[in-house]
Amino acid sequence: MNIGTGEILLILIIILILYGKRLPEVTRSLGKTLGQIKKSMDETKNELARIDTKEMTQTSPSETKAEPTPIRPTENKSQSENKPSAGKDLAG
Repeated sequence: MNIGTGEILLILIIILILYGKRLPEVTRSLGKTLGQIKKSMDETKNELARIDTKEMTQTSPSETKAEPTPIRPTENKSQSENKPSAGKDLAG
């Protein structure tokens, strides 16, 4: 469905006939309405960006990666040092 130049001129002539005396008022209202729509869209976009940024900075404990604590080597005494030898018990 293509609208050519002739159709656009016909539509404009009909608009002038219907709204001739009120045309400046109608176009002013239309401009204000479009300005309000644009302002609302910008506010919504900014609010969504602020919420997204806020969510990215707040992380839950399950999402945070904790640093692993190093395991310190313990002094393991061998089992032979902890248990008396069989020869000492018998001899002594």
